Amino acid sequence: MQDQKTTESIWVFYRNAWLFMIPICVQALVETLLGLMNNFIVGQFGDTDTVAGVASSSNIYDLVWYIFFAIIAAGNIFTAQYLGSKDDHKVQETTNIKLFYTLIFSVLFIIILELFSKQILGLILGTTDQHHQKASEIGTRYSQLTAWNYPLLGFAYVMSLTMNTCGNVKVPFFTALSSLCLNTFLVCILSLPYHNSPNLGIVGMAISLIVARTVECLIFLGYLIIKKPIYRPNLNIFKISGDMHKKYIKAFLPLWISNMLFGASIVVQTSLYSYYGDTSVVAAAQITGSAIAIFYSTFRGYNALVSLYVGKNLGAGELDLAKENATKILKLSFINSLIISLIIVSCAFWVPKTLFPNLTAEALYLTTWFMAFSAFTYFCINMLQPLFNFLYSGGYTLIVSVFDLFLIWIVDIFVTFALLRWAHIDIKWIMMISCLSKIIDFITSYLLYKIVPWNKKIVGESHEQHGEIITQQP
Repeated sequence: MQDQKTTESIWVFYRNAWLFMIPICVQALVETLLGLMNNFIVGQFGDTDTVAGVASSSNIYDLVWYIFFAIIAAGNIFTAQYLGSKDDHKVQETTNIKLFYTLIFSVLFIIILELFSKQILGLILGTTDQHHQKASEIGTRYSQLTAWNYPLLGFAYVMSLTMNTCGNVKVPFFTALSSLCLNTFLVCILSLPYHNSPNLGIVGMAISLIVARTVECLIFLGYLIIKKPIYRPNLNIFKISGDMHKKYIKAFLPLWISNMLFGASIVVQTSLYSYYGDTSVVAAAQITGSAIAIFYSTFRGYNALVSLYVGKNLGAGELDLAKENATKILKLSFINSLIISLIIVSCAFWVPKTLFPNLTAEALYLTTWFMAFSAFTYFCINMLQPLFNFLYSGGYTLIVSVFDLFLIWIVDIFVTFALLRWAHIDIKWIMMISCLSKIIDFITSYLLYKIVPWNKKIVGESHEQHGEIITQQP
């Protein structure tokens, strides 16, 4: 009887966890699809060089995104704390400081891309002696056009994640969905080569993205003006105290360095494939990366789930309950990872040839092969998310960041480089081994989770009630 109750309790936990994660994951998925849509559209009218050029420029976008994430994540630490202390003025100030730094970096990105896009794309694609020259020219032009999107992206992303932190999930979700639909509608009209269409190609894609982002920002602005939530910024976003700047920079720098190096690792890996392979290899790597990114939308759900069922219980002193919930979340992650990995494998045999009909036979073959084995990569990375979040909950942010970067640069990047440089084998086998090497990341991270004493309380006594029982609806 006791075993039956335990089993029922576990399944109730899984049900509640899924109900909690699904809205957050769907919002992240919609945001990912907005970026993926342009890669899909270019596959309808462009050749392999065009696909490789536009897809490679997405590496720059990803790097910008990681920096914006570091800016907002650091600010949200203080947003959450001031919400708890009911200091509305300081909540506004945290929104100001997030907008302030996203604005600075946005302007910096525009200047860098307008002046040095050609050199940056050259590094990514390895354009020496006319190698990948056409793809580089297309990527350069597209990067310069979309650079003007970054201030809009920064504002929208600040407001979206700030609203989520403050408990508002509906407005960011429907705003992101509206932006996706508008971008899709405009890019189909402006870029696809149907009869009497403007047929603007990558220019139409850039225009569609900027218009969609503008509408997204206007929706957020309208909500802030009409509803006047406590997290709305001051009209003067430069109204920030010196003490806030000091505290923010101290929290931001480790996250910024970590995200910069992570984003750079993606660029380096693409550069390795480009340098030692041809355009077909670049296209395969970029298309696979963009497709698998759809399923990374689950990551944001794990962050929230661990905060609710582990972090909150640790803060309440319910250490045994936190550890029990962590075990259940790991089992849940295993189930989710297995199901989605099987979906990715099944997609590998029809998605590339359906969405990218203009690829060469070699590029299509490599894309199918790489996507199939990337299912294993996803399984390992998805299992890493709760493990790292458990360690973050116990205060081990620095050690996790250093450890994560070590795995990325020494294990992942070095393995790929060593195989490309010294192993005289077909590129498809190198792609396969690179995917399978993720098991090293998972095993070592799991050992770190078991060894490090993360299950501890790191905050002072509070007057809050004890942690939630896991069978309650979140």
